Amino acid sequence: MFQRVLFITAICLGVTGLPTSSATAGIYKWTDDSGKIHYSDKPPVNQKSTTMNPHTAVPQGSHEAGKVINKQAIEFNKRRDERLKQNAVKKKKLAEQEKNKQQCATLRKNLQIMLTRNRVTKMVNGKQVVIPYEERLKKMEQIQKNMDKVCK
Repeated sequence: MFQRVLFITAICLGVTGLPTSSATAGIYKWTDDSGKIHYSDKPPVNQKSTTMNPHTAVPQGSHEAGKVINKQAIEFNKRRDERLKQNAVKKKKLAEQEKNKQQCATLRKNLQIMLTRNRVTKMVNGKQVVIPYEERLKKMEQIQKNMDKVCK
C-alpha cells in the first residue's frame, strides 16, 4: 500500500514538475515597420527581436512614467504631511481641553470653599492669616471671571 502511494506521488510530482516550452521560452519584443512595439511568446518571422526574461521586473517604459510616479509621490507626501498636521492640531486641542477641564474643576472647588467656609485663610510670611470679607468678595469675583473664561 505504501509503495502505491509513493508511486502515485512520484508521478504527480513528475507531471507537475515538467517545464512547459512556453514557460521557459521567454518573451520576445520587437518593433514592426510602423513603429509599433509587439510582445509575444514566439519569435517574429523576418524581424529582429529581443528576448526578455518574464521573471524580472518590467522596466519603466519612458521618462513620462517616472514623472507620473514622482508627481504621485509628491502628492502622497503632501497628503501625509497635511494629515500629520491635522493630527497634531487635534492632539493639541484635546490637551488644551483637558487642561481647561482641570482648571475649571480647581476654580469650582476654590469658589465653593470661599462660599461655604466662615473663615478662609492664606499664608503670609509663613503664617496663616484670615482673609477679610472684602478681599474674599474680590477673590470670588475673580474666580467667577476665570470660570467664565475657562469653563465653557
